[in-house]
Amino acid sequence: MPGPKVLVAATGCKLNQAEADLWKAWFVQNGYELAEDARQEVSVKVCLVTTCSVTGRADRSSVALIRRLHRRYPDAKIKVTGCGATRIPERMAALPGVTRIIGYEEKENLILPLRYGKDSCDVFVISRNRAFLRVGEGCERRCSYCVVSRIRGPVRSKPKETILEELHALHSEGFGEVVLVALNLGIWGQERGESLAGLLGKIEQEGRGAPRIRLTSLEPDTISDELLGVLATSSRFCPHLHIPLQSGDDRILEQMERPYKTKDYAELIGRIKRMRPDACIGTDIITSTPGEDEESFARTLEFVRAMPVNHLHVFTYSPRPGTPMANMSRKSIKTPRERTKLLRAEGERKSFEFRKRFQGKVRQAVLLSPTRALTDNYIDVKIPPTSKPVRSLVNVKITEVTPEGTMGIVK
Repeated sequence: MPGPKVLVAATGCKLNQAEADLWKAWFVQNGYELAEDARQEVSVKVCLVTTCSVTGRADRSSVALIRRLHRRYPDAKIKVTGCGATRIPERMAALPGVTRIIGYEEKENLILPLRYGKDSCDVFVISRNRAFLRVGEGCERRCSYCVVSRIRGPVRSKPKETILEELHALHSEGFGEVVLVALNLGIWGQERGESLAGLLGKIEQEGRGAPRIRLTSLEPDTISDELLGVLATSSRFCPHLHIPLQSGDDRILEQMERPYKTKDYAELIGRIKRMRPDACIGTDIITSTPGEDEESFARTLEFVRAMPVNHLHVFTYSPRPGTPMANMSRKSIKTPRERTKLLRAEGERKSFEFRKRFQGKVRQAVLLSPTRALTDNYIDVKIPPTSKPVRSLVNVKITEVTPEGTMGIVK
C-alpha cells in the first residue's frame, strides 16, 4: 500500500537544490511517496520547503512559495527548513499551513547520514538531469554582507571515499554530469589536511567509472596552482569556473572583508584564460553596497569590462540583519537598480561575445532535455528533438548564436 504523498520544494542555490534531493530520499526511506507539483496532486499530505535567505528578495520568494503551496494544497502540513527557517523562524512559522520549523541542526542530523547508492538512498529521487552532489557544508569566512556563512556554521567536508562511491552510483544510473556543491567548495578537506585538488586528482584516477564533473563557485583565494593544474590537464572536469568578484573597487572589497584585491583577481583570471582559452568564467557582483559611491561603481564597471569573464550574476545589495555591513551607514543612491541593470547589460554583451567564438565548433554537452543541451563550457544550446537519453553526454555542433540564445545539432 503506497504511503502518504509528500512534495519537496526548494528556492535558492545549488546547495539548497542538493539538500532538497536528500530530503526526498529521507521521506522515501520513511515510507512516503513523492509527489510532483506540476501535477497538482490533491492527495499531497506534506509539503517540505527548503528556504533561502541570501537577500531580502530570497526571503520574499521563500514566503511566496509557501503561500502558493498552501493555496494549492490547503490540507497539507507544511514543514519549513533551510536558511530562512533558521534566520527568521517566527516569520516562517506564522505563515498559513506551516506546522513545523526544522532548524539547521535538526536538518543536518536527518539528512547528513544519507548517501546515494547506500542504505536505500535511491538516485531516482533526483528529478533534474544533472546531479548536484553535496560534498561539504559550512564556511569559516565572515564576509561583512553575508548571513549564510553565519547560519551554516563551520566547514565539514564529506570524506573522499564517500564522494567517489556516490559518483559511481550516480554514473551507473545514467548521470553524465555531476556538479560538486558546497558552501565554500575551494576549502573542501582543509579541516583534515586535504585539498580540493587532491580530491579531483582522485576522481581523475577513477577513469570510466565516474561522470563528467562541474564545480560550483570557487572563492578566488582558494584556487591554487595545483588545482588549476588538475583542471587544465584533464577532460573529466568542465572548463567552467564561477569565481565571485563582488566588487571591482578595492575600497569596497575591503569593506566587504574579501581577502583579495582587484589586481589579484585580474591575475587569476588571466592565468586561467591562458591555460584554458575555451573556459567559461562566471562571476558574482553586488551593486549599491554601503559606501559604493559613483566613483566606486564606475571603477567596478570599468574593471568588469576589462576582465575576460563571460557570465555575470549581478544583484543589488540587500541588508542582512546580523551582518556588519547591515550596520554601516548607506550612501543615498537615487537609482540603485540602474547600476545592476548596467552590469547585467554588460554581462549579456560578454555572454554573446563568448558564445559567438564557438559557432561552427563541436563541444561535449549533457542533455538536459530532448531539445536542450549544456556544453562543457556552459553554453546552453537549443537543439532539434533527439532520441538520445537525457542526462547522457553527447557532442553538439553550435550552428547559430544570437544575443537571445544559441542553437545547435547533436552530432
